[in-house]
Amino acid sequence: IGVIINAGDADTAWSGGENWADEKIITAIREWVDKGGGFIGVGEATAHVHDGEFFAIPDVLGVQKEIGFTASNNKPKVTVQQSHFIIEDKEGDIDYGEGMSMIYPYTKEVKVLDYSDLSCNLTVNEYGNGRSVYMAGLPYNQANSRLLLRAIYWAAGNEELYHKQKTDNIYVECNIFPEVNKCCVVNNSDKVQSSTIYIDGKEFYVELRPLESKWITIS
Repeated sequence: IGVIINAGDADTAWSGGENWADEKIITAIREWVDKGGGFIGVGEATAHVHDGEFFAIPDVLGVQKEIGFTASNNKPKVTVQQSHFIIEDKEGDIDYGEGMSMIYPYTKEVKVLDYSDLSCNLTVNEYGNGRSVYMAGLPYNQANSRLLLRAIYWAAGNEELYHKQKTDNIYVECNIFPEVNKCCVVNNSDKVQSSTIYIDGKEFYVELRPLESKWITIS
């Protein structure tokens, strides 16, 4: 396992509910990330109101939600970082769906990549030897699929691997099967798409009809 993703509404089976009050779970996640693991939280990740806090591991996530108990506390100043691996090919605003409100930086080290209406929408944080990403929401669409893919690679510390095997079109994906030296390229849209596929230093240009897939011999 390289990355753990926790998502969903607070106190549901999706996010974990009261399990986030269990010190054994909290300690295990902290230790795992500290040793190099990746953690991605979406929406009300790790959320369970306990001891006056909403997110159970804000030191790992890098953010906390204001629920009234820390309203008078001084909070780190927010400076939005305009460039980062995760948002490198972002076009326009990110769709967070219903999103979240009153999410603030828990530490001054957390990097805020998107901030609006006094709330952090997208942040990255380093915890020990590991990394975490927080997103205020992630409804399904092609742009968000690419955003999540990049977040997974970054959280795992594998940015270089991403650049070795990628497409330059968010609507086109490549599935590599090294044991047979082939790649299956898929158009996930209902429109004609073209894309350059990058695989281990090689480039392949493809044009695809709506929902078409093609096999490419890598070498």
